[in-house]
Amino acid sequence: GDSAYEGANHSPEAGLGRFVEAVREGLVEEGAVLLLESLDRLSRAKPRAAVRLLEDIVEAGVTVVTLNDGQRYDLERLDKEPTSFLVAFLVAMRAHEESRVKGQRVAAAWAEKRKRVRAGKDKRLTRRAPAWLLPEGEGWAVDKPKAEMVRRIFRMTLAGMGEHRIAEALNREGVAPL
Repeated sequence: GDSAYEGANHSPEAGLGRFVEAVREGLVEEGAVLLLESLDRLSRAKPRAAVRLLEDIVEAGVTVVTLNDGQRYDLERLDKEPTSFLVAFLVAMRAHEESRVKGQRVAAAWAEKRKRVRAGKDKRLTRRAPAWLLPEGEGWAVDKPKAEMVRRIFRMTLAGMGEHRIAEALNREGVAPL
């Protein structure tokens, strides 16, 4: 999934972005329904932007239905029931605030990890590493067969093979993904 907080989920490359563009271009029939688990899946951006996105979709004739609370957002309802607009705005506020706080907590945790490494209290930030490295004690060990596969992929690339041809060759040989 793409970040709904930064709006990447409705960028032109993302699935929701392509859907919104299809709606704007009239490729999605009026009366279509967009089912969402929750309204916060549409956007976790600033509340005004989130509600604006909802309005754009609804104004193009698409009804948005949220499964978690059974809400139905369409032009008629948003125009006749101002509370439905308020509900959407309040959900957007909550979603944005949750994402903002979570982002702050994650950033603080990584800052603390970096601080501990610099102070010599820890040897590494994480136990996750590229597939060709394995955690070993306080450091890393090279997984020699996997490292050789990475070197081979680099050699194939330098020889002019593209990613699809490389993948085809490795798949033909039955090489397991790293």
